[in-house]
Amino acid sequence: MTDCDFLVVGHGLAGATLADELHRRGHRVLVYDAGRPDSASRVAAGLVNPVAGRRFALAWRADELIPYATAYYRALEARLGQAFYTAAPIFKVFGSEEEQVALIARSAKQPWGDFVAEILTHDPGLPGVLAPHGGAWLRHGGYLAVAELLAALATEGEAAGWLRRETFDWARLVSAPAGAAPAFIYNGTVTARYVVCCEGAEAVNNPYFNWLPITPNQGEVLDVECTGLGPEQVLNRGAYVVPLGAGRFRVGATYRWPPFAEGPTADGRAELATRLGALTSAPFA
Repeated sequence: MTDCDFLVVGHGLAGATLADELHRRGHRVLVYDAGRPDSASRVAAGLVNPVAGRRFALAWRADELIPYATAYYRALEARLGQAFYTAAPIFKVFGSEEEQVALIARSAKQPWGDFVAEILTHDPGLPGVLAPHGGAWLRHGGYLAVAELLAALATEGEAAGWLRRETFDWARLVSAPAGAAPAFIYNGTVTARYVVCCEGAEAVNNPYFNWLPITPNQGEVLDVECTGLGPEQVLNRGAYVVPLGAGRFRVGATYRWPPFAEGPTADGRAELATRLGALTSAPFA
């Protein structure tokens, strides 16, 4: 019988970091994850953007959460001996003069604190970037190498025995009577005080939470080579463009409601190529 304090279902970014933090605090943790290669965390660009969306809204508790996340990732880098987080400025490209004027008008009230470093009404002359109406420079952003971080934490977890590459079967989870210990028994072989669900879109199939009004969506990203763009910043205008190194960039993301396609689609590729073409004059493939 395996005894644990926390049984975590899912080893995406949420489940992996939660399990790591629980371990750090001295708890016994067991994680189940089937390791799907197309899960959201494994294809995400890992963009940390303090001001985003069409409304150019400040992220919730950004002044508290972004410094905390940065410090957490730096500590992981020191412990695991790998680089995961890259701090980088983000250039939000204005798509029109109207967008430029509206943002300047809003800036009078300084709704973004110091996350907006500068608003430009002219083309900044960035290599390969189409920005005739200027844009806004954002600070305190960056991007996380999510797949690499998850792989490093998984290697650690598998070696220590707390990560099991198995599909979790909710039908095999039994709840003990109120007040009994342990609170849960799984498959007759694992006991746990708590069960934490970090399944992402799979929550719609979770018998404990499938009553929630959750509608999954699907996104695609496109990795390209574009030597005409500089790697110094992240670009954003209808899509994000995140440097991957060696002249490669990740462009994303599409947004689709069900029903979903299996794997990458020609429509998704065409949409992202069109969005990238609106941002750069440089050839890409």
